[in-house]
Order: sequence, then structure tokens, then C-alpha cells
Amino acid sequence: MKLKAMLAIWCLAAVVILSGCGAGEKPEAAWDYKSGRVIAIQNNQLLVIQSKDVAEIELKPELKSVDEILAVLRPQAIWLTVTDETDITGVEVGDDVFVEIEGEVAESYPAQAKAGKITKVQA
Repeated sequence: MKLKAMLAIWCLAAVVILSGCGAGEKPEAAWDYKSGRVIAIQNNQLLVIQSKDVAEIELKPELKSVDEILAVLRPQAIWLTVTDETDITGVEVGDDVFVEIEGEVAESYPAQAKAGKITKVQA
């Protein structure tokens, strides 16, 4: 009986100690989709990734296609549908952009939304 009580105390102590692990860590803030880098343009859509994920992609030159990048690295990404009113003149793959989104963001992967305005960041 005494052995069971000691075992229960040790288990309880382990649970208390382990539940405190990571308590001081801050969760990563969600991306607001307001800026990023264009990594693909298809028909009337632009695929934009969060700027902090660009360095990780640059470290993996063996990933040649957008599908490979999305599958292997899973960067924060959004497909932006461009309307007739959206001016994307001069926006190319590799450009950093500011984005204004119209309406809701579909939280799929990659996320999807309608672009109200896309502004190329001047280098």
C-alpha cells in the first residue's frame, strides 16, 4: 500500500512538473496577409508567402516547384484572386508586396482571398 502511495505521489509530481514546460513561450502571431513575397502567378491569381518564410525557401534550392515548396516547407501562404479593378502592373514572381484584402479569408492551405489592392514594394 505504501508503494502505491509513493508511486501516485511521483506520478502527480511528474504531471505538475511537465505541465509547466513551455509555459513561458509565446505563441507565434498569426500572419495578417498584409505583406509578403509573390512566389507564383497563375491566371488571375498570385501566391504570396509570409516574408519570414522566404529565407527558408532560399535555403532549399532543390525545391523547384511551388507544389514542392508548399508540401515540404509549408510556409504561411495565400492565393489572392485578382479582379478587373486590381492593378498588378509590374508585379512579378519574387516581388515583395503590400496587400489589401476584400472580404473574408478562406482558411484553407494555402489560404484564399480576393485582392482589393496590391502594391509592389520598391527595392
